[in-house]
Amino acid sequence: MALPRECVYRTSLKWESGNVWRQCGEGVAVECAPPPEFGGPPNHWTPEHLLLAAIESCTLSAFLAYAEHARIGLLDYRSAA
Repeated sequence: MALPRECVYRTSLKWESGNVWRQCGEGVAVECAPPPEFGGPPNHWTPEHLLLAAIESCTLSAFLAYAEHARIGLLDYRSAA
């Protein structure tokens, strides 16, 4: 699979009041807030969650690409950070 020479990813953020905002990226949005330890409400994605999720997702993407290239059939993949 040939990779494009340039990849561009765009995100946007909308905050109106309080300590909850919407983080958007190419048609997908998630409500984010600071962690509860820093005054944020519970049950929201935090910037820290998003960073860890990005690292996990990138690791999985690379693993899947290598497995496909090596013709390795995967049955399962799990990660926790």
